[in-house]
This record gives sequence, structure tokens and C-alpha cells, in this order.
Amino acid sequence: MVPEPFEAIGGFYRDFSEVSDEEVVAKPARFPSGARTAGS
Repeated sequence: MVPEPFEAIGGFYRDFSEVSDEEVVAKPARFPSGARTAGS
């Protein structure tokens, strides 16, 4: 589903700040392989 008009994804988030490479690498480590998250 895409809202009309679609302008920018950042407008749909409260916090759309940049994250470090270390944060990106660390996130998958928080969830075991095969774990389901909300909406999965």
C-alpha cells in the first residue's frame, strides 16, 4: 500500500535518524535465527 501522493518515507516515522554501522550489525544478534517479529 502506497499513500498518494508518496513524497518521502521519513515523514511516516517519528525518529528517522541515521544509525552507525555497529548498530546495524548488532541488531540481528538480538534475535535468534528463525525468530518471528511482529507482523511476520
